[in-house]
Amino acid sequence: MSADAAPPPAATLRGPAVLVVDDHALMRDLIAGICKSLGFPDVDTCADGAEALRMLRRKSYRLILADLQMEPVTGLELLQAVRTDEALKDVLFLIMTARLDMEAVVSARELGVDNYLIKPFTRDQLKGKLLAVLAPDFKRRRGVSARGAPRT
Repeated sequence: MSADAAPPPAATLRGPAVLVVDDHALMRDLIAGICKSLGFPDVDTCADGAEALRMLRRKSYRLILADLQMEPVTGLELLQAVRTDEALKDVLFLIMTARLDMEAVVSARELGVDNYLIKPFTRDQLKGKLLAVLAPDFKRRRGVSARGAPRT
């Protein structure tokens, strides 16, 4: 495989610990199941941003998939907490929302979200977003810049 070729999906989606944060149990379980079927062996779930922050203090995650609208800590508040914490700031973050709220999307972008997904979504849509989020991470770990050139 050349340095600028995209990694194969199985290699991209294999391995990192994932945290799914959603206040709806059915949605949490569905997303966790899809992640596992895509090759993520280590997927944890929780019901809100406050619980997610506690879990992030106890275990190292590479990717967070979080619902935008949760209580008591929203997805945006969780994102802000992650991005301002030196130990967590590099964790990849995907926001999920049931409605397209452009103000929230802009806020998430300003806070450094890696991508977002509108609910309901299909397995393939989630896979596409995960590939988009993880592909640059995969290249960084192998010494390849975001543009595909080897790092010097």
